Amino acid sequence: MNLTILKTFLYLSLIFMSLNIYSEKIEIKVGVQTICLPKDGTAITASLPPCTNKIPVDIYTPEDKKPVADVLVLNGWSFPRDDWQKKTRILKSAKEKGFRLIFPEMGKTNYESDYFPETKLKWSTTPGGKWVREFLLPALQQNGILIKGGKNFVMGLSTGGRGAAILGYTKPDIFNAAASISGDFDQATMPKDRLMTGSYGPYEENKERWETVDNVYRSAKDWKIPVYLGHGQADKISPFIQTKNFYLKLKELHPNLKIIFNDPKDAEHDYKYWDSEVDPIFQFFSSVK
Repeated sequence: MNLTILKTFLYLSLIFMSLNIYSEKIEIKVGVQTICLPKDGTAITASLPPCTNKIPVDIYTPEDKKPVADVLVLNGWSFPRDDWQKKTRILKSAKEKGFRLIFPEMGKTNYESDYFPETKLKWSTTPGGKWVREFLLPALQQNGILIKGGKNFVMGLSTGGRGAAILGYTKPDIFNAAASISGDFDQATMPKDRLMTGSYGPYEENKERWETVDNVYRSAKDWKIPVYLGHGQADKISPFIQTKNFYLKLKELHPNLKIIFNDPKDAEHDYKYWDSEVDPIFQFFSSVK
């Protein structure tokens, strides 16, 4: 009898623990608020600063109006999460549109979904892309942000543009549309790229991995959501041809899908260009039903 009671107690305890993995909620205030999320583990609970050994995430909630949409905003390689806020008009434009914005501190990541024996560049114990899907999104949803069935978008610049495309591809059940500026989409065409090599191992020894893992260009036939693509033709950091080819592939495979491509001739890989794309991207998001 005692053994039966013990088994029942353990069973109920496991159920209780599973229900509380995402249990902690935070009051989301207007303006910019920072919350902290764990890098790994099983208990995905948000907390308030200080974010010691945790990942800080800024949430901007517009004043005087209920948010009409949530936008996940991804930074480029090694760019601080608040660069978007300090160097572009994004907060001002979000206030006008009524958009709530989420800025995770992603640091140095290719938004990779997995690590391999050859991986040299590791974002944390959890790969960056996997962390966004399995830690960030559930924690935000527990707090009423980026919930399924809501009006949700994802955007990013540079490596974050790559991340936005990967999330648009892997999470069409959450995101209604995506926007990528100055990003890259087919690492297999950049076999000498040191950052991609750091994530996926040497190209010559891992060709199939480079062509299939986190490669949205090679997976374009399964793309489902509207997308805004922007890339300056004078970009000397991220190849312009990456975005142009992705656009052409999507138009070929999905002629009826809403796709915008902006390729200013003199635009470079900088915040002058990225700032100029904020309003067109937000206008695009507003047009998506």
